[in-house]
Amino acid sequence: MTLRVLFAGTPANAAQALRLFGSAARESGKAEVVGVLTREDAPQGRKRVLTPSPVAAAAEELGLPVIKAGRVTGETLESITALRADAAFVVAYGAMLRDDALDALPLGWFNLHYSLLPDLRGAAPVQRSIMLGREQVGATLFRIDAGLDTGPVMRQAAQTRPEGATAGELLDSLTSAGTAEAVQFFADLAADPSLAERGQMQPDGTFDYAHKLTPEDALLDLTGPAEQARLTALGTLPAPGPWVQLAGQKFKIHAVAGTSPGNPGDEPGTVRPADGGIAIQCGDDQLIVTRVQPFGKKPMDAADWLRGASSSPSTELRFTS
Repeated sequence: MTLRVLFAGTPANAAQALRLFGSAARESGKAEVVGVLTREDAPQGRKRVLTPSPVAAAAEELGLPVIKAGRVTGETLESITALRADAAFVVAYGAMLRDDALDALPLGWFNLHYSLLPDLRGAAPVQRSIMLGREQVGATLFRIDAGLDTGPVMRQAAQTRPEGATAGELLDSLTSAGTAEAVQFFADLAADPSLAERGQMQPDGTFDYAHKLTPEDALLDLTGPAEQARLTALGTLPAPGPWVQLAGQKFKIHAVAGTSPGNPGDEPGTVRPADGGIAIQCGDDQLIVTRVQPFGKKPMDAADWLRGASSSPSTELRFTS
């Protein structure tokens, strides 16, 4: 049989998964995407123009029917049922599914989560995995149940976290790896529908939780180790974006290169020139920063900023947390 699949997702990484999954499913002949569920158009930019989600845009390019809804109830549920989908592939849809929605598809809803469950359930697993310094990262395809990322595991893709990768770069990598696992799972499901009920139950226990990021999470602690500041910067790039304060104003960090030994006697936040950028003193060592954005200005090379700031006697050259 050819499995009829509903795709549910909203942001750019979900659009990436839709394109990859749709193409691979067509080539295999084992599954086909019969429709797309995504969130409603949202205001974007300074003028707050209503804009379709990246998944909605991708679906239109692919000629797929699109259902836009923030909640799967009533008419939305009727529209989904009319597609006669067997199962759903979910990537960052952005809303909880009630029991009536979960029961609407014969084989269930299967979600791609960006951690090796049960570790890092929650909204920001990629970012938190970097900030916590996880060496092993991955993506998990699991069947959605009434809990939060608690359903039975169908497949996992594990990898070593690339050194220096930002959250955005790691998200791209895990989307490709996780979608490849989903392609294989749905092909297997087409051949044997009983696989929908044969996942590996997640163990009980207490695990680190991936709370949603706030701008405060991206404020670099300059009193601690430079390595932790580096991990926080990588984990919050590109959004919400790492930052420090300079003269009481927000000073954004756009790229970091590593760490280096500190200068004895330097206070946390002291700025010095470094190869390829600037060195910011942390607790006992320095964070190397290569691209910055001072308050009210455009992003620029850190070395260029320092040269300009050093020539202005009115510019303070010490960052604070």
